[in-house]
Amino acid sequence: MTKNKNKIKFIISLLLTIAVMVTIFIMSAQTKDESASTSGFFTKFLVKIIYGDQTVTDEMFRGVSLLVRKTAHMTIFAVLFICAYNTVRSYIKTFKEEKIHKIFLAFPIAYIFAVFYACTDEFHQSFAGRGALFTDVITDSIGALIGAALVYFIMMNNKMCELYREKRFVRSILILLGILAIYTSVFVFLY
Repeated sequence: MTKNKNKIKFIISLLLTIAVMVTIFIMSAQTKDESASTSGFFTKFLVKIIYGDQTVTDEMFRGVSLLVRKTAHMTIFAVLFICAYNTVRSYIKTFKEEKIHKIFLAFPIAYIFAVFYACTDEFHQSFAGRGALFTDVITDSIGALIGAALVYFIMMNNKMCELYREKRFVRSILILLGILAIYTSVFVFLY
């Protein structure tokens, strides 16, 4: 019975991961004007909340717009990491021998996957008449790292599951992810 439940979790996690990937793909296929229109709606809404009836300069609007766009990047890649992590974890639980070290391999696998998808996303975006920005890859990587931190804190606060109480191991995985993020940043800025 548990294997069937794990298979269902795996399929649902895989479908959610694919749905997030398709969403990112669709958003990257937008032209510069379409993308500006999408983020512009949220920017105008946020400007109204932050500044109210105050006169807003172009510089203030651009600052809020940058905040909206970078937050969107980080958020969607945090969600992609969480979905990919759940997919890998449920795959290991369903089809492999469930051991603590194998379960925690889901962290670096999901992170590397999210960063790789961020790179392909920027490449794809360049075909839509928008620039492929290395800073967006870094922003996406940070978003994936935020997703990893969220998963970590949820796991540490989950009192039902003693399997995740191996804090030293999880910390070492998070340190590894941090090193990967720094490496990615340096690599991206050099090229």
